[in-house]
Amino acid sequence: DEYFGKLGPGEVLVMAGRPAVGKTALAIQIADNVVRNGGKAMIVSLEMNGKDLVGRIAKQRIGRNGAIAKGCSKSEYDAAKEKRISSAQSLKEAARRLNIFEVQETASVGRIEDRIAMLASANELPDVVVIDYLQLVQPEDSKASREQQVATISRRVKLMALAYKVPIILLSQLNRDAEKNDRRPRLSDLRESGSIEQDADRVWLLYPDPEVPVVQDSPSVQVLIEQAKNRNGVGGIAKAARFFRPAFLFERL
Repeated sequence: DEYFGKLGPGEVLVMAGRPAVGKTALAIQIADNVVRNGGKAMIVSLEMNGKDLVGRIAKQRIGRNGAIAKGCSKSEYDAAKEKRISSAQSLKEAARRLNIFEVQETASVGRIEDRIAMLASANELPDVVVIDYLQLVQPEDSKASREQQVATISRRVKLMALAYKVPIILLSQLNRDAEKNDRRPRLSDLRESGSIEQDADRVWLLYPDPEVPVVQDSPSVQVLIEQAKNRNGVGGIAKAARFFRPAFLFERL
């Protein structure tokens, strides 16, 4: 919020990166921050179950104190495990404000919208929706080209955000072109359809900071979060953050 500007109602933020760069971690950290500040969040996970997702949020809430490092003693392991269990139990207090839906319930855009409508009718409309991730959403027209399928999903997500006046964080994969050509990612690397860039109000590209050498087996990696597009504000700016992998946590530098 401080660096890129707060997401507004009806905005779609596409958060894109290659696998293992921390897209899901950052998105759920944003959603949980909303919940911890008294708001409501909805997370649609199309690649992991709700139990694993809650486990990740519990680790984020503990931070480094709950990380289990290689070579730690039994007492250190037991202490960290106890903190994780306590954190997971504390999430029960926020159960009504943190709604998690798995792939069986929200495989398509239509079913995702049904869940938002259900929450809205119960006066529980979320303050932010996370969809993880676009390429796993089932197309409604199986005979259309893949590019057209993705374009339709992208457009419907934008219309859904406008209809319910809720910001949506839509995760997306990047293709391998940047890695093959040894360059920073750009908007054209959004996988499978240029319409993703067109429908998004903002696009964040996540990638390892090229100025910082990656240390093999290091628990932390420095990641650049680049706001490559902002329809309603400043684009083309980047912020470095530290991604602490054992806790799935992004930290300020």
